[in-house]
Amino acid sequence: MTQTVSQIVKRQRTAGAIGFLASGLLIALSLGVGFGPKEVDSFTVRFDIGTTLQEGGTATIDAAVASLATDPTAVLVVTGHTGTAGDMSANHTLSENRAQAVANLIQMHGVSEDRIVTLGAAGTLPAPREDGMSDAAYERTLPRAVITLSDRSLFPKPQG
Repeated sequence: MTQTVSQIVKRQRTAGAIGFLASGLLIALSLGVGFGPKEVDSFTVRFDIGTTLQEGGTATIDAAVASLATDPTAVLVVTGHTGTAGDMSANHTLSENRAQAVANLIQMHGVSEDRIVTLGAAGTLPAPREDGMSDAAYERTLPRAVITLSDRSLFPKPQG
């Protein structure tokens, strides 16, 4: 069962912006936290525009699927990201669509839907900026989905 951010995170509209209240869950997962002191597998898929993967994206997804095979109790958390400019609501929708596009490709590898969680972070968790990176180079790092191997217990099945 794929869960969207709206099932896990409450949205709060304040002064036209969307804030996310997740008691640290969304931030922790997007930063690769979820297993405590254990090292976490994290994979970044980049997009050209919309939900079109950049070259090499499918190889990254292959590696993420292979990591899932090492732990039968784990799930893959796919967090879609956008840039910080523009309408926050539209960016949120785009980030959810990016996460779902990656989740669909993961399912094509035979991974069951109940082992995939999708989240849309919009531009709330921008990529780290390297020293001396130009604005244009930095903007190219923002459209992405981060796939993280995480513990299933963090994502209980919804009731009903």
